[in-house]
Amino acid sequence: MDTKTVYSTKAEKYAQYRWDYAPEAVKSMFALAQVNANTTIADIGAGTGILTKHFAGKLRQIYAIEPNAELRHLLSKELDSTPALSVLDGCAENTGLPTNSIDVITVAQAIH
Repeated sequence: MDTKTVYSTKAEKYAQYRWDYAPEAVKSMFALAQVNANTTIADIGAGTGILTKHFAGKLRQIYAIEPNAELRHLLSKELDSTPALSVLDGCAENTGLPTNSIDVITVAQAIH
């Protein structure tokens, strides 16, 4: 199974039926990682942006890294007006981000 394309034909259903993350959990992560308005986050395996949307408007920079083109497209469509968001084709092994450019890395649930 090619884990980078497994959701290609299921992207719309994934976006429609995949559950959200508890706001309390995101708030706890922010507190533990000392996330603030000057933080840069890389959300690895961002999928359709379910976790990424919790960061919108709260950080200096958000990089949503996703290897699947269809999921990336839905993420871009959903969060297209989010300031400081860059949606990138990549994976944990090769994000394409410069060394030492990230304050916090998140991986919510990824099989890539």
